[in-house]
Order: sequence, then C-alpha cells, then structure tokens
Amino acid sequence: LGMRKSSPLRFALSSILHGPLCPPLNPKNVVIVSKVTRLEREHLSTNFNQQDLATHLSLRGIDVQKLQQSHNTHKSSLNEITTSLQQENISFRVISIADVQQSDLINSDLVIAAGGDGTLLRAASNLLDSKIPILGVNTDPTRSAGVLCPIVFDRINNKQNQFSILLDKLRNGSYSLNYRRRLRVRIEQSEGQITTLPNLVLNEVFFAEKDAARVSLFSLSVDDEPSDIVRSSGVIICSGTGSTAWFSSTAQTHVDTVKLILDLAGVKNTSPENVDKITIQLNDRLKYNFDEKKVGYVVREPITNRAINCNHRLGIAQKITLRSLGWNGMLTIDGITQIPLGFGSRVFIDPADDSQMLACINN
Repeated sequence: LGMRKSSPLRFALSSILHGPLCPPLNPKNVVIVSKVTRLEREHLSTNFNQQDLATHLSLRGIDVQKLQQSHNTHKSSLNEITTSLQQENISFRVISIADVQQSDLINSDLVIAAGGDGTLLRAASNLLDSKIPILGVNTDPTRSAGVLCPIVFDRINNKQNQFSILLDKLRNGSYSLNYRRRLRVRIEQSEGQITTLPNLVLNEVFFAEKDAARVSLFSLSVDDEPSDIVRSSGVIICSGTGSTAWFSSTAQTHVDTVKLILDLAGVKNTSPENVDKITIQLNDRLKYNFDEKKVGYVVREPITNRAINCNHRLGIAQKITLRSLGWNGMLTIDGITQIPLGFGSRVFIDPADDSQMLACINN
C-alpha cells in the first residue's frame, strides 16, 4: 500500500506544491467500528422484548418511533458500507464500539468509524499507527453533527451507491488526508513512578473532582512557569482539533459581554454587526490548526478573591503540568477514558510525535 511508504511531511509538501494529492488507496483489510444505537443500549440494559421495551421507554417519556427511526437509519448506512465492500471483494470486520481494542486495528489498512464523532473518538483512541488512515462516516446526520465525520449519506434524495463512489475516489487518489496532532498524557502517582498512557488524546483532557458539585483543587503549571494553586470547576486541556469543540464553548466570550465592555469603555453607537465581528475575532484567537504542536487550556469558573488568584486561566502553550490536590480527582480523556487521580498525583500533557498523528481521510 503506497500510503505506508509515505509520511506526514510528504503529504504536507505535496499539498503545498500540488494541492491535496494522495496515492491510490486500495484497502484489502478493513475494520468497521460501529456505534451502538440508543435503541440497542436500551435493549442491552433492560433485556425486555420489543413490545415491553416500547412500553418501558414510553413511560419514561422517550419517543420510541424516533428512536427506532434513528436505529434504522444507522443500520441502513452500515449496510451500504458493508455491501459496497463485499461487491469490491474487500475483506472487512464489523466491531462494536463497546468492544474495540487496539489489537483489532493493528493489521488493518483502513479503519471506518460508522456513527458520529463519539464513534470516531473511540476508534481513534485505539488507533496509534499514523500509517493506517481512518474514515469517519456520519450514519445518522439527523441526530449527530459529525464534525469529524466528512462522509454523510444523503437519505433525503435517496441517492444510491454513495459508498461505492467513495471507494472509487480512494482508488483514484481523489481524496485528501488531514494529519491531526494528538496529545500525550503521562501520569506520576504519589510514589514517583511515571506512566505514559496508551490512549492518545484527539480532542481534550478534562480534570476535575469526581463529584461535579465539589470544588476542584489542583496546581497548574504552563510551560514550566511557576505553578498556580487553583480552585475551580476543573480544567480543559485540548489539541488543535479540540480547540473548536468543548474548549471553544467554555473559553469563548459572549457577544453580550463584548457589548457591555464597549459601553463601559464609552464606545458609542456600535452596530450589532460590529459587535459580532469583534466577538468573532476575540474568540478565533484561541483556535489553531489541527496539526500544530500546541496545547490549549481553560480553567472553568476559577475562584478568585483576595486570598486566591488564577494567573493562567486561558491560553495556548507548549505543555501543561497539573497536580491533583484533592482526594477524588478524575482525569477524562475525550469523554471516554476515566482515570482516578489521588492527592499528589501529577499529570504531564504535551503534543505527541508526528508518528502518532491521526491520518483522517477527508472527502
């Protein structure tokens, strides 16, 4: 496979000099990581038959018809993927998102995440080899925005053979690759031993007390600067990919705040359009490219008073170090993996190497 002999640098130079050209991709061994639909989760958790489950869900105020429709839409999309692969005599396996492991993806030459962004994040956390590309397919765009899933099946116009057309594009090299930088996480427990987590971070790391209603207490160091003792609702640390996700929602300045500041500064007769423009410029400064070796951070709702301050609430850095100063801290990676952190545990977060970037196929 030509892609295995290439590198992120080669593709970057190719994009600059010639546009997003990629070598022909002729997958022989495909792994499809499929989401578990809400209906399937309800079946697994209750073990009811179909009629009893419908009654049970209705009593909980859940629209069973919409749940079934979403389930059917996902299964229809998944069936189109597998049928297209069968017609092309391409070997494949379908693995549930609940069961996928790193060993399932090692010998593949293409990973397809069939679901939404959550499915791709789970698949990506088990895919450590940048030579194996991943393709995100949004199987139900009515229920998922699927920002990381560029392939969306058109069910409204009942278009046929959409995935077969995509396979032709891959074979012809008519696609592009986004190499997304991921973050490496190392943990030093109170005994002093440092462990590198096997899971790489595509979006963000979140640290806070396990009990969301309790104040999170930790020290935070940005680029080896002196640590701050922080009391807050936790801290989000993100990659370039994650800088447009939860981090962006938490860090953004709202338009009403900008309007209030302009009024207090004595700026008169500012049009709503200009206020919107200023707000967008203010928030865009915290977004950066998905391949950059940077780490974004934002402390949520820091407590500040005469005794406590938060000198590093928000910004972009090269690395972050935090130490848990509470007894029930929890580190959450991409909303998937949770790691308890006791008092004194330290976490080191920095960009991973080029060899650990995620190769995402972009249609």
